[in-house]
Amino acid sequence: MNALLSFGYTIATSEVARHLTAAGFDTRIGVLHGVRYGRESLPLDLVEEFRAPMVDRFTLKALHLRQLVPDDFETRDDGAVRLTDDARRRYLELWEEMLVRRAPRLRNEKSEEEMVPAERIAREGAAAPAEVTWRHRIERQVHRLKRFLLKRVPYRPLQATKKSAGIAAETAQIDSQRAAHTAEAYENVDEDGDL
Repeated sequence: MNALLSFGYTIATSEVARHLTAAGFDTRIGVLHGVRYGRESLPLDLVEEFRAPMVDRFTLKALHLRQLVPDDFETRDDGAVRLTDDARRRYLELWEEMLVRRAPRLRNEKSEEEMVPAERIAREGAAAPAEVTWRHRIERQVHRLKRFLLKRVPYRPLQATKKSAGIAAETAQIDSQRAAHTAEAYENVDEDGDL
C-alpha cells in the first residue's frame, strides 16, 4: 500500500507541476513548503488537495478491483518494496485512464460549468465539457491559485469530505478574515515591495 501511495503522490505531483509550469509559475517557490535546493515546492503545496480524493481513492480502487495483486510487487535486497516493471506499466495505464475519465463531483463543486476554468472555456471558445476529469480539476485549481496571487480573488481549495453547518460557517468566517487581511497587507506594500 505504501509503495502504491508513494508512487501515486509522485505522479500526481508531476502532473500538478506540469500545469503550474504551463500557467507561468516558478515551481521552486512554494506557499507552504519552503524553498529547498532541487525541490519543486509549489507542486507539493497544491498536490495536498489531490492526495485523498484522487490518489488514495485510485489506489484503493485498484486494489479492491484486483487490478494490482501481491505478485505485482518485488522486495529489493534493502527491504524496499516496489512494483515490477510490468505492474508499473499497468499502473500508469490505469492512472492515465483515471485522469481522463469523468471525476466524481466533490462537496464544494456546484455545477459542471464551475468545475472547468473560465480561462479554458474562453481559450477554446466552447462550453464546459459534459464530463469533468481530474485533469480539468487540476487545471482549475492552478488557475484559482493564479487568480488568488495576481488578483486577490479568494482561493477555494478542493473539499472532498462533508462537514457540519457549524464548521462550514466557521470556515467561511475564517476565509473572509484571511481575505481581508491579505488585501490589507497588499495595500500596505510600497513600490519597493516593503511593508
